[in-house]
Amino acid sequence: MHKQIELLGEEIAADIAHLDAVLHAVLEKIRTFDEGGGWYRQGFRSCADWLSWRVGWNLGTAREHVRVARRLVELPQIDEALRVGKLSYSKVCAITRVATPPIEGVLLEDALLTTGQQLETICRKYATVQRHGPDRGGPPPRGSGHGVGRTRAGRC
Repeated sequence: MHKQIELLGEEIAADIAHLDAVLHAVLEKIRTFDEGGGWYRQGFRSCADWLSWRVGWNLGTAREHVRVARRLVELPQIDEALRVGKLSYSKVCAITRVATPPIEGVLLEDALLTTGQQLETICRKYATVQRHGPDRGGPPPRGSGHGVGRTRAGRC
């Protein structure tokens, strides 16, 4: 029985990774539909408004999906990690709020080593640094002695 439960856990994880990979394909379609103005041609004010009407998402969920779809173009490592089911959509949502090409790799590494909640905390700290940093362009480079401290999951 114990082995069956372990196998069931592995199946759940694999199924969720497949869902995230399918969601990546949906996000690509949303981005193309948005860029092509498909929503406008159907009389809507935005792609999010169209998604809310067409697929039944609340407006906030629709806006978030459009935002993430647009940001993935700028973040190829994150885009690929979602495409292959290596990162969850919730982690990608957090990362795309603060990621820039120079720090994409650092955030991807953080995402692979932390829980979704821990990553949310890291991203909020990056956002604070971006808002209040001296150049407002993001965290200082590693090794500069300034910026957001990083810890491994489960360690202080």
